[in-house]
Amino acid sequence: MKCAISDLFLPLLCSGKLTAEALRLALLCAVVAATLPCQAQPAEAEAEIQAAPAQANRPRRYVLLPLDDDGRVVLPDGNTWDVRDGPALFLTAGGEEAFSRTTPPAAAPAANKSQKYVRRIERYRNLWNALIPDHGILQYAGSMGAVSTGFGWEYGYYGGFRHFSTDIQLGLIPKFSDASARWTLTLKEDFYPAFIHLGRGFYFLPVTSGMYITTVFGSDYWTKEPDKYPKGYYWFSTRCRLNAYIGEEITWVIPDHRRRFAAAVALFYELSVNDFGLVQYASNSYLKLKDILHLSVGLRTQWF
Repeated sequence: MKCAISDLFLPLLCSGKLTAEALRLALLCAVVAATLPCQAQPAEAEAEIQAAPAQANRPRRYVLLPLDDDGRVVLPDGNTWDVRDGPALFLTAGGEEAFSRTTPPAAAPAANKSQKYVRRIERYRNLWNALIPDHGILQYAGSMGAVSTGFGWEYGYYGGFRHFSTDIQLGLIPKFSDASARWTLTLKEDFYPAFIHLGRGFYFLPVTSGMYITTVFGSDYWTKEPDKYPKGYYWFSTRCRLNAYIGEEITWVIPDHRRRFAAAVALFYELSVNDFGLVQYASNSYLKLKDILHLSVGLRTQWF
């Protein structure tokens, strides 16, 4: 009957006070003891051995593993194991090197803390990644300036295609009768209820719709009526306009091998009307619908 290696130096390993030289001596004694017979084990231990699985009774050849400069055991896979982290058993069985580890319960909370930290960092990164715009827009007309450009975020993907997007656009009103040009800022929400796949990466959106609010920068425009006018003379704001639109769009998803600066491009047009125009149309019978509608065309580039 052979002596188990744990009978010789496992208590020393568990103590956490074992030095590198003492560990070398203990491992060397284990190799010698593995070749010598030991005293008979108690009847209870003999019964446990007989009840063990057959593979556990295979001959085992214990090996002396080297230590590094810090007194850590160098494992067969090249990693190290610090005996202060818990007991370890190293052996060669069936011609294959194997080892078992037991981590003390005190180490479990540290692992949980590490997992919570990783999850928190992932949420933090996902939040910032969500703020990165995924497409750019160049648009002509549309009650937001003669030309406007901006960026936005697409979301609400279903069936492999987007259904919502939020855009921010900066527009320019050239100098006509005013003394200087004007800048506009637009916040826009788009809705794409359906699309038709035409093949070869082309998609047709028969209906696009949305709303946007536009503000004009300049001292000549106001949100609240100035005191120089009689109260109620201008009941509306000249600075901000609320608009609604409906239109169509065609999108080309660029094949992977042909992509350079964009993943897809889209051409669209929109027919829009603002709140002031609707009020004027409802209160003046001589106005026609074409008098309050505004046509715009644009290009959307999806970066990723």
